[in-house]
Amino acid sequence: MRSTPRWRTSLSRFSRVACFILLTSAVAWAALNQGGRLSLGWNESLLIIGAGAVFYLLAVSPADRPPLLRQVLGWVVLLPPAYVGFQLLPLPLPLLKVLSPARAQLAFSLMPIGRTPAFASLSIDPATTAVFLLRTLAYSLTALLVYEISWYGWRRRSWAAVIPLIAVAALEACLGILQFADGGDVAGTYRSKDHFAGALEMVLPLAVAYAISRLKESDGEENLPISRALKACAAFAFAAAMLVGLIYSLSKMAFAAGLGGLFAMGALAVLLKLKGAGRWLAVAGLAVSITLIFVFLPTDQLANAYVQFFSNNPASFEGRAPIWNDSRQLLSSYPIFGTGLGTYATAFLKYQSANVDSEYTFAHNDYLQLTSELGALGFVIFGGVFLMAVIKAVRAACSEDWNARLLGLGCTGALTAIGIHSLADFNLYIPANALLLAWIVGVAIGIPSRSDYEKDERPSPHFSVVRSVNRLVLRGVPLLFAWLLVTYATAGVVFETKYKSDPRAESVFCHFGICDTDAVVADGAIASRGSAPIAPLAMLVEAVKSDPAAPHRWCDLGDAFLRAGRLEKARYCYSNALELGPEIPPVLVRSAKFYHAVQEDELALKLGARVLEITDAYHASILDWYRDQKFSVNDILCRGLPPGPRAVQAYLRYWMGLGDLANAGTTWGWILSHHYADVPSAREYINFLFGNGNYQEAADAWALFLGDRRNGYRETKWLFNGDFETEPSGVPLDWEIESAAGQVDTALDSNVAHTGTHSLRIRFAGTENVSYAHTSQKTSVPPGTYRFTAFIRTEDITTDKGIAFRIFDPEKSSRLDARTDQFVGTTGWRRVEQTVRVPSATKLIEIQVVREPTMKFDNKVSGTAWIDTVSLAKIE
Repeated sequence: MRSTPRWRTSLSRFSRVACFILLTSAVAWAALNQGGRLSLGWNESLLIIGAGAVFYLLAVSPADRPPLLRQVLGWVVLLPPAYVGFQLLPLPLPLLKVLSPARAQLAFSLMPIGRTPAFASLSIDPATTAVFLLRTLAYSLTALLVYEISWYGWRRRSWAAVIPLIAVAALEACLGILQFADGGDVAGTYRSKDHFAGALEMVLPLAVAYAISRLKESDGEENLPISRALKACAAFAFAAAMLVGLIYSLSKMAFAAGLGGLFAMGALAVLLKLKGAGRWLAVAGLAVSITLIFVFLPTDQLANAYVQFFSNNPASFEGRAPIWNDSRQLLSSYPIFGTGLGTYATAFLKYQSANVDSEYTFAHNDYLQLTSELGALGFVIFGGVFLMAVIKAVRAACSEDWNARLLGLGCTGALTAIGIHSLADFNLYIPANALLLAWIVGVAIGIPSRSDYEKDERPSPHFSVVRSVNRLVLRGVPLLFAWLLVTYATAGVVFETKYKSDPRAESVFCHFGICDTDAVVADGAIASRGSAPIAPLAMLVEAVKSDPAAPHRWCDLGDAFLRAGRLEKARYCYSNALELGPEIPPVLVRSAKFYHAVQEDELALKLGARVLEITDAYHASILDWYRDQKFSVNDILCRGLPPGPRAVQAYLRYWMGLGDLANAGTTWGWILSHHYADVPSAREYINFLFGNGNYQEAADAWALFLGDRRNGYRETKWLFNGDFETEPSGVPLDWEIESAAGQVDTALDSNVAHTGTHSLRIRFAGTENVSYAHTSQKTSVPPGTYRFTAFIRTEDITTDKGIAFRIFDPEKSSRLDARTDQFVGTTGWRRVEQTVRVPSATKLIEIQVVREPTMKFDNKVSGTAWIDTVSLAKIE
């Protein structure tokens, strides 16, 4: 067999090193660019990965690549992008109707606005899925290249494949610690603490495994070399920094996932090392240790975050559970092939019924979102690659080779950690973290099995068929994917740097999925209409065709048709928008305005009422719109508000906020007639009337609110709750009872009463010469003569100044100011009476319980007084 030329071997070695450096740069650059969420930085990372893949696949000699069977194993990681490409493949509509009826229905919905396409993809938004195809290509090529490079390195027992991950994670952890010390949010270079922590949790087990591996003595060495000891210390320090970074990030799920990864790593090692019942005791001890770390290691802030989580209905997972439940409805509509990778944000709108004020680009559960977007078939493919990596890692943990065993344990811990965190977050949709995971998958499947140390599986080059398969499939397909990644990434970088602000160029790039279609439409609207927010009709039609599941695009198109006078097409667009976003407030608001514009006010008010029913965020805008469009108050009360008290009470507050007495009065009457009034709303309305000086109307409104509970109020009695049988309501027409801290305690007493079961108790502490006027009630009465009566009981009231009543006009006391006798010492229940003449100028009177300061030397008042059966009755 002909030997490989030396230059070829040198070129292969150089290409491996160069590719490895490029991949490391791509991962680091993605992390630096907010986890890959900055489009320019991410496209640059894609370009680096693609260039590295092209260079590697062209330069490396087939003799220096893994054996054929292991190349086939690595080729499996290319199945995910192949499946995503299938989602983008245009299919005949009859076939699409069989494969995905919901997707076919979206295609048929385009018929009234133009010619129905003969072909359509499984993805509901091909442009978005094309973007995610590039991501998936990058992840798969990264896993493939790391797999081959790490396989080659493991022939020398090299840990080089995990060093870049440890370096990147250690830098992020140190940055996070510095951010914590500076008092800022701990997120490293990421936008989110959870995604910052997601990177650390994956690398932490690998750092621990590498540190332990450095402690193992090499063959023939009696003592541990200093270099290996230093490497071990550095790796343990980096691992500690990562753990501290997890704690300081305050990410509850990430900290739990990080500990879960360490537990999986340790438990697997124990189960493989020990035998019998002892291994289960060891696992239990490990579980207890991890639990103690979970309980005692977190900072007070992180511990409080866990306390709040468990005290606020943990079954809701901080509001995620309703979203997961709605996502199940999406999954049931696209069960086999999904909606297309990356299309969750649009597809979910049709099924979102909870937390409608928020837009959910992610399901906060990677498994659920991936299944929704990929369907069951795609999830099996993606999950199969992940499961293959887990199986390879676990098998490697059984190896007799020390390094392979530790790396298998580290990969098992890393994959377990991200698997746990993905239950409640979307780390797999953060490009830098997905790249990290792809790298770890490549390392895991590249760990050699025992047979790889003992024999060479490489087929003889004399078999031309094998050579052809190796060249055309195992090398040609990855090379094709790499060239595709380079081409699109280059176009993306060019677009971001030169043409992003050029609407015409953007529209061209959009055909290839390299743009923000909504931004292009917005730019087109400004360029074509000046101040009118409507883009050209043809552009809007194309936008709808590119994403027919987006309700806001149907609204845009409906507005354009309305402006063009094509009313039926506009109606069709808005009916589609309502079908695709039936609970989405912006869609409902725009639809209400459309139907009002075409004089269908019944439906407009119904949609407005629906908005008010499902969210509070749009109350002001909807009610302002009602007023601006001059809907009558009665129409709004009958048709423009949802059933129940919440919305109509908000409508009352709206008019009170505008100071509109007439419309507030109409609304209050409607509230009373429909039994939607309660004490808080009555208190707000009466305070509003009081603030405008409408005392008579306030008293009448209070009496009407009381209904059967008025007990003669404003008929024979002009004071409310004179026997103190109910707690004060806070309405100024009820008793206002206050204490004076440290001086007077005022409260209802259920043990002493003149009539009924309660009285008002006033207890003086004997510490001050108190000026007391803290208990009062206001009322509005017609002019005339009234008799005020009350009953007072006292016990050990000291000084010469005791309890009395003052009846006066709070607006102008010179018109009315009467006082009763005072009560001191100890007395039984005694009646106090005062005739009061209310002049016509007096609109409001106030009854006040008072105690005036004394001028005597012995002036610190103590003792207790009880008051009951207070009334004001008209004499003439």
